[in-house]
Amino acid sequence: LTLTLTLTLTLTLTLTLTLTLTLTLTLTLTLTLTLTLTLTLTLTITITLSPTSSP
Repeated sequence: LTLTLTLTLTLTLTLTLTLTLTLTLTLTLTLTLTLTLTLTLTLTITITLSPTSSP
């Protein structure tokens, strides 16, 4: 008897930073920073059981 269990975990983190700078003479500077982090974890467990021969 063989039992196989597979677990997959996916984590996605998105960070968006927007910086707006307003200076004199009507000058506007906009800076946008986007950071995306993706983490994937896969776990596989295999269990093998041998049936015992009982008389």
